[in-house]
Amino acid sequence: MKNADLPANPQPIAINETECLSTSEHYGHNNFNGLTKREMFAMHTMASWVNHHGSSGGYGFSAKEAARSAVECADALLEELSK
Repeated sequence: MKNADLPANPQPIAINETECLSTSEHYGHNNFNGLTKREMFAMHTMASWVNHHGSSGGYGFSAKEAARSAVECADALLEELSK
């Protein structure tokens, strides 16, 4: 599994009232909760972009362009982190 697809904040999943899957068991079973690292990085980049530039209304960029840029930034960060 690629680093980008791993959970940003893995949490144990309860099997029953007394047992939980460990983090390593999560990785083997693809039963994650929450955002992936890629999604989390893109979300923070997009939030920063909107916070800095405001809404897409009068700034000459579309929401799609900002989203595409956020995903590109997330992918670039993950690539650097894998080195």
